[in-house]
Amino acid sequence: METRLLAREHTAQAACSPRTRGWSGLTDRQAAHAVKARLDWKYALGLELAYTGFDFTVLCDFRGWLVTADLGRIFFDALLDAARNKGLLSSGGHQRTDSTHVLAAARDLSRLDSWSRRCGWR
Repeated sequence: METRLLAREHTAQAACSPRTRGWSGLTDRQAAHAVKARLDWKYALGLELAYTGFDFTVLCDFRGWLVTADLGRIFFDALLDAARNKGLLSSGGHQRTDSTHVLAAARDLSRLDSWSRRCGWR
């Protein structure tokens, strides 16, 4: 039981660490092997060099635990609060979810540039 709790703790560190971006695209088995065998992963997770790793099924259990405890929502809310506190988000503002407005502005600028060239202003 203690090994599974220790593995869960280190898995949580890995999920929250920006230094473990290499996890994407790996299977659970490959990720567990990397934690066991690679020095850079042990360093990123703050593990001892002699750490022997964990069973790959812990990662599946961990994802289930995240979903059950709704920790994804809790983490996201904490991230939003931190962004608001730093002034990166304002309350009551409008957030855009696509780039349509950017594409439209670029199109308008392109048309204006084309028109100004035809008129000899450039």
